[in-house]
Amino acid sequence: MDDVQALMEKIRKNILAEAEQKLADEAFQHLRNCLHKGRMKDADGQACVAGENANCMEMYLKFCDNRVDKAKYVSDGDGISCLCGSCTADMAIGKTTAELLRIKPSDVLKRVQRSGEGVEKQALLAVEALHKAVENYWIAKHGNGALHKLNRKPRFVAVGRGTSYMQYSH
Repeated sequence: MDDVQALMEKIRKNILAEAEQKLADEAFQHLRNCLHKGRMKDADGQACVAGENANCMEMYLKFCDNRVDKAKYVSDGDGISCLCGSCTADMAIGKTTAELLRIKPSDVLKRVQRSGEGVEKQALLAVEALHKAVENYWIAKHGNGALHKLNRKPRFVAVGRGTSYMQYSH
């Protein structure tokens, strides 16, 4: 029986290693190819949020049948910023507004398989840009009066001293 348990443990470890490698390969592709990077002229929802050190993250969403059909981002930050923006845009595709608002920075961190304060800040910035784009889409589609239906708590995102970027309160 010990041999069977040892074999099962070995199989479990192999499956986990393969899954980790797949995620690492996916993150590398986002970093290497900057998937989903670029502006979208016909976006249904878009937003730009500024973070510390005047980093700026833009998110663009195109909806079809109440789901994100296409998502793009633009970041003026470093490679980690692009990685978080790309993964966040990728995670948005196929989701409804309610599902988009459930995406958290921790989801992005799991996807990019990186850690550290800088990565956490960029994941937060990307998710806040996504949520603000959803909010702007909702306002454009339903008007300001229906905004309370999003169940989104106001949060000040853009921080930093001496930044020339517009700061958004949402």
